Amino acid sequence: MFVEVLRAYRQEKGFLLIGWVLMPDHFHLLIKPQPAESTSGLIQELKKRTAQRTVSLLTENQGHPWCRKMLSGLRLPASLHSDSRYRVWERRFYP
Repeated sequence: MFVEVLRAYRQEKGFLLIGWVLMPDHFHLLIKPQPAESTSGLIQELKKRTAQRTVSLLTENQGHPWCRKMLSGLRLPASLHSDSRYRVWERRFYP
C-alpha cells in the first residue's frame, strides 16, 4: 500500500525519488523536489495519504484478529487529540 501511494504521489508531484526505506513507524526518502522548499509539504501529504489508507484498510478488515490488533495499537488516548483517533507515523520529520 505504501509503495502504491508513493508511486501515485510521485507521478502527481513530479519529484525525483532516489530511494526509500519503510520502517514500522516512519520512513526514509531520498528525494529531490522542485522547489526544494516543498519538501515539508510533500512529506506531510505523503504521511497523511498513507495513514488514511492504512487506517481505512485496517478498519474495513477488523474481522481479522491481526487487523483489529494493529488498529488498536495505533489508537491515540482521547485526551491527546480531539480530531485524530489514530497515529500511524512519527509526529515530526527531519529533512
